[in-house]
Amino acid sequence: MRKFGIPHKTLRNFIDVCELRIIDSEIYKRVVEAEQQRSGEVSAKSIELRCRMALNEYRVEANRLKEKKEAPSF
Repeated sequence: MRKFGIPHKTLRNFIDVCELRIIDSEIYKRVVEAEQQRSGEVSAKSIELRCRMALNEYRVEANRLKEKKEAPSF
């Protein structure tokens, strides 16, 4: 990404936002709307943090299912 002048951190933030939007678009919409209402202005960093917190819930559930061996294998 250095070739194109895109910082690594920016790309990582974008991936977190996209990942939540793919996994659960309704939660993504609620995260963005809540952030707009809270601050009146939406920043990429604040949305990224909220998306990362929401994704963490999915990761915890996936790890729990893996431990019980109930998770589907990909």
